[in-house]
Amino acid sequence: MATKCLIKKVKVIDGPSKYHNKVVDILILDSRIAEIKAGISPASPIKTIQGEDLHVSISWLDIGTQVGEPGLEHRKTDYRQQGRQSRRLWSYCTFSQYPALNPAQG
Repeated sequence: MATKCLIKKVKVIDGPSKYHNKVVDILILDSRIAEIKAGISPASPIKTIQGEDLHVSISWLDIGTQVGEPGLEHRKTDYRQQGRQSRRLWSYCTFSQYPALNPAQG
């Protein structure tokens, strides 16, 4: 399903971009950015996202995801499912997992 929406008055956070730190409107058509500028007026009614203090940025990488293995296997968590849920909830594109490193030491 293709996404169509307009994000109004959003601050862009993307250092190399010419839009960095600017407040603009972003028009998304067919799941791709179609236009970025201030004051976009769509030709037909479209889902619009607006609010106060909105920000948009490139995707993020979580470099500190603890999966609990090895060492905490008793939790019996599906770290892959947990990672997918976290990515959706926090808008990360991916994560770098590291082990718990909590095995019994002698």
